[in-house]
Amino acid sequence: MRISKTWIFRQAAKHQSVLGTQIPEPPVGIIHSLVTRLARQTLPERDEEMIRDVLRGLQHTNACCREVAAECVWEFPEHLSRTKSPLFRLLHDENEIVREAALGSLLLIVQRRNLHEIVPPAEVAAAASAVLDDPAASERLRGLAETVLRLAADARATDRPVSLAQPDGAANGKQPIRSDTNQSSGAAASRR
Repeated sequence: MRISKTWIFRQAAKHQSVLGTQIPEPPVGIIHSLVTRLARQTLPERDEEMIRDVLRGLQHTNACCREVAAECVWEFPEHLSRTKSPLFRLLHDENEIVREAALGSLLLIVQRRNLHEIVPPAEVAAAASAVLDDPAASERLRGLAETVLRLAADARATDRPVSLAQPDGAANGKQPIRSDTNQSSGAAASRR
């Protein structure tokens, strides 16, 4: 049996714990976009270096690098004109997690009205539809694509930012506000 270098690389641990042990996934609690936001706030003089690294990451041969870069794109809204094309290409990536990260960034981008000129909701909708049309897409990826498609359609129809918190709730006038305040929330009910 011959083992390729590619197989070994894919099987290799990609992260190291604080104790030095190798682990295959990012450490729990690390949110790459939050780390990026904090780095930008702390080191504004290195902003151009950071965006160059994100651009390199979007095209990297390592799927973990592409995933992290896709998660960080939306932290650089002023550079979306540079990162948009590589981000959209990641929707066709061979790695499902990379595709999910790219869709997640588009989900966040489409909710920000000030970014609609750079990344129009119609483009986001077309990209999400392409994911839905892909027979190789998992149910999880399809569910995320459906959410992105719905948010993009809402943004196009209303030309205002939409929120996942109340997509059809009382805040937008589509449903009456409930008068019975002693009802337990769905989240509380699910924890029981």
